Amino acid sequence: MKKLGKVQVVLLLILGVIFVSSCSNLGKSYYDSSIEPASNKSALTAEQTLSLSEFAQENPEVSAKVEPVLMSSLENLIDESDYIIIATVTDILPAFTVSADHKITDAFSGLGCTNYTPYLLTVDQVISGDAAINETIRIDLMGGEASGVKFTCSPIAYPEINTTYLMFLQDFDWVIEHDLEYNRIVFTGSYDGFYKADENKLFPNAHSTLIPVGTSLQDVIEIIKDRQQFS
Repeated sequence: MKKLGKVQVVLLLILGVIFVSSCSNLGKSYYDSSIEPASNKSALTAEQTLSLSEFAQENPEVSAKVEPVLMSSLENLIDESDYIIIATVTDILPAFTVSADHKITDAFSGLGCTNYTPYLLTVDQVISGDAAINETIRIDLMGGEASGVKFTCSPIAYPEINTTYLMFLQDFDWVIEHDLEYNRIVFTGSYDGFYKADENKLFPNAHSTLIPVGTSLQDVIEIIKDRQQFS
């Protein structure tokens, strides 16, 4: 496994969405989060004692904003990835809530809580990394409705079900080392971790700029293999 790099440090900070009052020590060059109820009420602070049920009732929708993790180039994306695969999103599971201390919970207190939605990927082709054809990989993405709260996070890109993508993935070493139950494998970067593959052409999501629309999938695979051969 790779050591915890810049990308994973950023993801570690994103892992527990922290309220504005707690962000001063996180380093805004990597992470700038403001989380507030969708009704524009002020976000909870650590000093407030609003009960879990009251929070869910008064704030059925919560939004968070994070500074995206951007890859500087396709080569950077390749180098940061532990797995590069072609995979199909076969299922989207119900969302779940994670508390401020990184534990799965059935209550959204508002104090550092985050909802995640699991996406199940079936591997169609392995380009690099320790993966296997037909293996199922789970990716947990911030956002979703759980514990009575609809949690939205922007800007984050989401893949679509029953769609095939070229995917760039990382082991989240910190999560694995702490034996957490979620987020063990993540997309490399906020936007650049997946590209829709259709008729041997690639189509990035609206936020990604590394691979132009309509680029040949085979050409990109050759770039990946050449990069890994000589790096």
